[in-house]
Amino acid sequence: TFVVKRKIIYADLIEIARFFDVSPEALLYRLLNIKRITKESLEKLLKDRLFREIDRSTMSQRWWQPPQFPEGFVRLAFVAYQKGKLSKSKLAKLLDTSLIDLNSTLREYGLNDQEGYDAEVRAA
Repeated sequence: TFVVKRKIIYADLIEIARFFDVSPEALLYRLLNIKRITKESLEKLLKDRLFREIDRSTMSQRWWQPPQFPEGFVRLAFVAYQKGKLSKSKLAKLLDTSLIDLNSTLREYGLNDQEGYDAEVRAA
């Protein structure tokens, strides 16, 4: 449990904020609004240098890295490759990767060059 004898350590407060994907400040204001901390405690924490340092030191662990290209672009390029409109090297160039790394890049977008995308269904 996070709270012992009505006290919580800074690292646990920050961990809770990260769990809910909010800033520690937002969490503190929420705790103030539901009357779990006092305004004095809030102001003290917001000014506390150690609290800020702990927050900053753990921040990069939660940063999300967006994909390099939009998923739709990658899918369209992949379909063009599958239909023979693009060569494998042109696909790699469009996705800014090498031929060697192309399969792993495609897997990042949920695509697999090894699967049978060319399977056909007979229309009635």
